Amino acid sequence: MRADLRTSIADLERIGPARLTSSFSDDMFNIANVVVNLPYALVNLTIVAGCLAYFGWLSLYMLLGLGVCVLLGAASYLIPVTWANRYLRLARSAQDTLFSISADSFME
Repeated sequence: MRADLRTSIADLERIGPARLTSSFSDDMFNIANVVVNLPYALVNLTIVAGCLAYFGWLSLYMLLGLGVCVLLGAASYLIPVTWANRYLRLARSAQDTLFSISADSFME
């Protein structure tokens, strides 16, 4: 977003209003989600860190076993998400095309 704001007028005109509209509408939604969910994420991270410290205090083997489970769970989550993000990038490209078609027909 910050890079979009520092772009020169010539580059903005070359990019076109359709891509800018698509970019700003999606980016504003994502920024708002981060701002709203950041306090919850920090509280949850603190709780998880406390629980891991407690497990480590109880038994190092239990902490290591929990670490393996966490790594397997993270991998089983990240692999499909990475695959899905590829399709989300394609959808964003299609949205740029849609906005350019609607902008062109609106200008005529």
